[in-house]
Amino acid sequence: MTNYSRWIDQGLKKPGKSGSELGRLLTLTRDKISKMRSGARQPRAEEIPIIEQYLDEPAPHRKRLADAPSSARGKSRAMRALEEFDAPKAGAGFSEEVVALKADEDFGGLKAGANQGLWRVWSRALELAGYLPGDAVLVDSTVTPIAGDVVCVQIFDDKTGAYRTRLRLYQPPHVVTSTMDRKVQAEPVVVDNDHVWIWGTVIRSVRKRRG
Repeated sequence: MTNYSRWIDQGLKKPGKSGSELGRLLTLTRDKISKMRSGARQPRAEEIPIIEQYLDEPAPHRKRLADAPSSARGKSRAMRALEEFDAPKAGAGFSEEVVALKADEDFGGLKAGANQGLWRVWSRALELAGYLPGDAVLVDSTVTPIAGDVVCVQIFDDKTGAYRTRLRLYQPPHVVTSTMDRKVQAEPVVVDNDHVWIWGTVIRSVRKRRG
């Protein structure tokens, strides 16, 4: 999994940058910023674009991607990806497979803590693994996945030049769908930490009863 501590620590050493200002932008305490600099706390998916904008430098996983393509066309796609990090927003439509809920939102007893993110499922991509549209999942970025775990993964889309957030079943070295719905079935993809990288592991899920 990507380690962001060196990126954040080096970025905050630049002239005019400070941990206190970054903390203000993220509404995080000085202690949490210090933990991110040391590696004790990983930034959440929704925090990464704010950090990138403040540090004026892309996150490590996307910087590697931008450096990788050799052709001018490939380079252009990679650079576009740096401008459109796909951490879904609460206002996103249901065309997204998963949508990030607010950091302080409580869903059926689930609430994100440090190094965690709360996501709403809007796809049948993992229905055979027990995850249905409307479910909420708690994802922890510090938990290293093992075979059979469900993970929150970023997959680079060559057609749009952007990352797409997906929930997938981890079958090393691939992430896969688990569904009978042909419309959402996808080919297994290899986790290479460039075009495909894992943000975290699902540790809990909840399904609200319909009233």
